[in-house]
Amino acid sequence: MLSAETDLRYLYFASAPSFNAVSHDLLELQRLAEEVEAKDGYTSEHCRRIQSLAMATGQILGLSSKRLYTLSIGAYLHDLGKVKVPLEILQKPVALSSEEWDIIKHHPTFGERLLEGSGYEKAATIVAQHHERLDGSGYPLGLQGNEILTESYIVAVADTFDAMTTNRPYRKALSPNIAFAELKRFAGKHYPQIIVDAFIIAIREFDF
Repeated sequence: MLSAETDLRYLYFASAPSFNAVSHDLLELQRLAEEVEAKDGYTSEHCRRIQSLAMATGQILGLSSKRLYTLSIGAYLHDLGKVKVPLEILQKPVALSSEEWDIIKHHPTFGERLLEGSGYEKAATIVAQHHERLDGSGYPLGLQGNEILTESYIVAVADTFDAMTTNRPYRKALSPNIAFAELKRFAGKHYPQIIVDAFIIAIREFDF
């Protein structure tokens, strides 16, 4: 029987060659994701915050260890596809044109494609769906309801909360209470009520 002496996000067992290959590939993807976030006006901590918030919410919802592992990867790499978006669009200081916005809206699909054949196909689906919404108003495919993974909804809520509570070039960070109110306003419309409720409990229980 094994026990951990420090906090862990997940524990993964593999043969040495497999572990080395998987670790190398994942570290490269994580590095790329952090690089993309920095270009988009975030710090590398954004990836870690989304991962931590998503994992805490998944634990509240009682997801299995296998699903939590996949959620952890999908959450960290959620915006990986922005590497395919031109820098002048990511860093444009004024409103995007409709054509530029169409390019931005394809970054979940770009991310999914980057993960194809990597061994992280289930995480790729989370990446592909993290901007889809319960009522079908999201992108890039306009999925709705049960067409969207629970894990994708979790990342969507975490990402939305982090965006609202982080200083951005165009506005100051909102308080957590205002962000909670906004999430509650869209519960049942953009996100399942159970996901929003679990997220708020996780924030308070894990003292983020």
